[in-house]
Amino acid sequence: MPNCRLPSYCRTRAVALISLITAPLAGCVSLTGDCVAIGGFGIHVAVVDAQTGLRPPAATLVLTDGSYADTTSLARSPNPAQGLYAALERPGTYTVTVTAPGYQPWTQSSVTVRRAGSCSTIQTVHLTARLARLP
Repeated sequence: MPNCRLPSYCRTRAVALISLITAPLAGCVSLTGDCVAIGGFGIHVAVVDAQTGLRPPAATLVLTDGSYADTTSLARSPNPAQGLYAALERPGTYTVTVTAPGYQPWTQSSVTVRRAGSCSTIQTVHLTARLARLP
């Protein structure tokens, strides 16, 4: 900074102070580039037939956390072969229910999604819904 009027010590302190103030507001992007703001799903559910291990042709995932609810289906999944994804960037404690035509509903309660690490990223919980066929 050729025209800067602050002594070097003051400039260094000013940059450090600005960094401390703006880094938490930067969406998890540090000055060193250690963190990046990438959205992540909190819950991934692989859906399979309990007898055959194959994926049913259709399935719907509903998860709730208090008054919050999220619903998705294999038809809307970006990659149905890999399962169902929900709770985008949302920590919480969920009840997860999977339904599919011809199968009994599958429910898992108290599924906790957390943020962790220096960037406070969502830690995906992986579940497998083994659906039992209706009698």
